[in-house]
Amino acid sequence: MLKAVYAGAATREYGSKARLGTAGNNDVGGAFAGLGVSARNLALLAIGFGCMVGYSRMLTLGFVGYLSNGVFESTDLWYGLRSGATLAMFAVLALAGWFRWFKVGTKTLMLASVGAIASAIVFAVDSSGAFGWVVALVGGASAAMLMYVWLLLLSKQSVKVIVVSTLAGLAVSGAIIMGVPRIDWALALLVAVGSAFMVGASAILLDHDLACCAPDGPLDKNSAVRVPWLTLVMFLMCSFVGTAIYGIAQHLTWLYDWQPNYIAFGVGACSGIAATLALALRRRAWVHLVWVPLFAVLALALACSCFAIRDFIRVGVGFMLATVFCAHFLHWPVFSSLFSAMRIPRSFLAGVVLFFANGSLAAMLGDAVGGALPHSMQNLGGVAGIAAIALCVVFFSTLAAYRALLGQGDIPGITETGAEQLSKSAGMGDGGEGALKLEAGEEGPELGPDKPEASAAPADPLAFLQKRIDDLSVEYGLTPRESEVGFLTVQGFSCGYIAEKLVVSESTVRFHQKNLYRKLDVHSRNELIEFVQ
Repeated sequence: MLKAVYAGAATREYGSKARLGTAGNNDVGGAFAGLGVSARNLALLAIGFGCMVGYSRMLTLGFVGYLSNGVFESTDLWYGLRSGATLAMFAVLALAGWFRWFKVGTKTLMLASVGAIASAIVFAVDSSGAFGWVVALVGGASAAMLMYVWLLLLSKQSVKVIVVSTLAGLAVSGAIIMGVPRIDWALALLVAVGSAFMVGASAILLDHDLACCAPDGPLDKNSAVRVPWLTLVMFLMCSFVGTAIYGIAQHLTWLYDWQPNYIAFGVGACSGIAATLALALRRRAWVHLVWVPLFAVLALALACSCFAIRDFIRVGVGFMLATVFCAHFLHWPVFSSLFSAMRIPRSFLAGVVLFFANGSLAAMLGDAVGGALPHSMQNLGGVAGIAAIALCVVFFSTLAAYRALLGQGDIPGITETGAEQLSKSAGMGDGGEGALKLEAGEEGPELGPDKPEASAAPADPLAFLQKRIDDLSVEYGLTPRESEVGFLTVQGFSCGYIAEKLVVSESTVRFHQKNLYRKLDVHSRNELIEFVQ
């Protein structure tokens, strides 16, 4: 039955433009709110993502305050086991994507969901019993598997769908995290188990064979040059530094009696999230700018912490909390949007970014450093100053390395002109999204006898058309469904054939063609064909 329902779903491997969750045969008058996704799939994305975040948060705390009593300590044995299992699983998944060891399939996802459900039940009944360490390891590994699948699943959507679904999912996870401690124990256990179940079930309903998780191999030089390394490194660095410093602050004596300024936390969290998502939706060069809002919130936190005044320190800690909150939420829409926009292998990078974005490692390091500081150094201003210097060093080092990578003359398929365009984009100029390459037919510098001409069109006409549609999709912000319709339209197929091919109505096809004409500034099918070819 699932195969029949998803017969028309747009699922494809790396290098193809169709993405999961687009409007299919369950459309009602076309795409939902112009997003290119059905209302049903958008709801599944929001609920599944929200349950995943909510369950992960409960598991990270060992269900303390949710299904068990006590005081949560980030240095206890169970926390270390859970975090270690999670990080180890991320590393294994990254290597599996690089070397193509195995594919995460439906059975693996179901097993991870069962492990997550069992962990919640055992922690609720007897978290510190004889099998507590086994449950901690199983729970951590299962949660890592679920998070990995969801990052890849989100990365197959358009940027708009990612933003809308993750924001709606944030509301769902907030209701779970804030509401569960206020309900009866048995009902709380039901919510935890239901959340773990919905994470796996939603993913399978959206992508019944998990085509999004197919291992797509290592990063070659052509792929590596298209990765926005400055954005990845700075975003991960801001997340790590913010979490580690807050862990240090928890060990400083003055923080025991002083509370963070929650107004500063609210302002920092809301403005950081809003600015980041607005950049992703509104700016063409967002892939190189999307880390800036998180960096700004962290810079405010460090600046306020440098003043030895009680109110300033409270404001600084409030912004520090906002940095941690923004980082933990934003790495989902940011990284999945980057993978969606870039034509790069995803399976390896997904494991890598989840490994370094996981807050457990930074929290444990912050706790250890804070506990090891001598009394004479228990001043947040000094720690903040060192962190600010480290951020500056990382920023300039990464920027220099990135520019050196873009300027390498021996990267196949990248000409000097293409490298200049990429460098302009990396330098936050008015460049376009994604990988900027020479258009077919443009003249570039001489590449030498051992290098192919960058301007040569592929021998396969369909491959050439697909490449042109992919490039135009990145440059003009086409949705996945618009790209599909455009690819079939430029081949000369009728609306009826396209509707049958994509399992949608003819009115839906015309709706996407109209949007396609508007974005590309053409007025007919013939103009579209000329523009693309």
